[in-house]
Amino acid sequence: DAFGWTLAAGRTLHLQGAGSGVTWTTDQTMNGSGTVLFEGTNNFFSGQFGGQVVTLATGLTVSGNGAGTSGSIGSSFFTTNNQALIVAAAGETLTTSNVVNQAGGILRADGGTLNLGGTWSNPAGTIDVLGGILNLGGTFSSFGAFSRTSGTAGTVNLNGTFNLGAGNTFDFNNSTGVFNLNGGTINGGTLQKTGIGNLAVTANSTLNDVTLNMDLSLGAGRTLFVGDGADADAFGLTLAAGRTLAVVGESGCGKST
Repeated sequence: DAFGWTLAAGRTLHLQGAGSGVTWTTDQTMNGSGTVLFEGTNNFFSGQFGGQVVTLATGLTVSGNGAGTSGSIGSSFFTTNNQALIVAAAGETLTTSNVVNQAGGILRADGGTLNLGGTWSNPAGTIDVLGGILNLGGTFSSFGAFSRTSGTAGTVNLNGTFNLGAGNTFDFNNSTGVFNLNGGTINGGTLQKTGIGNLAVTANSTLNDVTLNMDLSLGAGRTLFVGDGADADAFGLTLAAGRTLAVVGESGCGKST
């Protein structure tokens, strides 16, 4: 239960050069209202052992410092409870892995590229897009609170595995805008759209046990793989009444095996 350390208000931890970072050796909490800046390439916050839990407390800001900077928070073998502001600023690439975005936590794309990876969730925080690119990678089951300036800011790519689940519905709407299904997989549930919301298939992707309560178009050269997911008796794809799956050019639908 010991506190790891505190970064006081107005103070900055500068991670400079290539490969500099912080490694947590036990379960820790980083407190304070200071700022962590990734100022080099491949800077990192990571854990030393599997099963660790690190908490970034409310008030902290983790970001980059200009074009060409890059950094990562988390890894495949430990969990980060985030209550801080993590922001991919202009020109920066910031990658998170196995982050649980808790109350007060903000995961933000603001001109840079924010990659969400590993097994992540957003039970009580906020994901927002002010600009740049948000890549929804890894594995996740819900977005939680999501906002996007005017519903059009930046680019949102779904390139991970979205376990929506049977009986659940996701609505692409004026808040989400258009998501790019960019090599990702959606398992279960119903997809629908309202307002300016939409799902654009921008790379070969997969729908398993999904009901489309919306029109969907496949452009030239795109393949939509349709599988049964975990339920071998389920329909791979259900197209609701009045809806159209438009295949344009040299595109196709196939069943993954």
